[in-house]
Amino acid sequence: FENAFNVVNEVKNPVRSIRNSGGLSLLIVAILYILANVAYFAAVPKGELAESSQIAASLFFERVFGSSGAVKGLNFLIALSAFGNLIAVLLGQSRLIRECGR
Repeated sequence: FENAFNVVNEVKNPVRSIRNSGGLSLLIVAILYILANVAYFAAVPKGELAESSQIAASLFFERVFGSSGAVKGLNFLIALSAFGNLIAVLLGQSRLIRECGR
């Protein structure tokens, strides 16, 4: 919710918007998290997950996409996620500085 408060000045009726959007976003993220775990257990046997030293996402990508493209795909998705977080933080902090200057 921290990044949502950085842009709250630009939203009409911010209290209602954040209250509704916050609950909805929490529900969506919880559902996606549960579905990701179901996909992990559907693709990779439980014994292999317990014995492996790799993370579950790595085993999942190897099992679903094969060993050659799995590493590249997982690395790309990790880099894309980090870049998205960087952009969100930069935009939020620049707006925060602008509002403090007002």
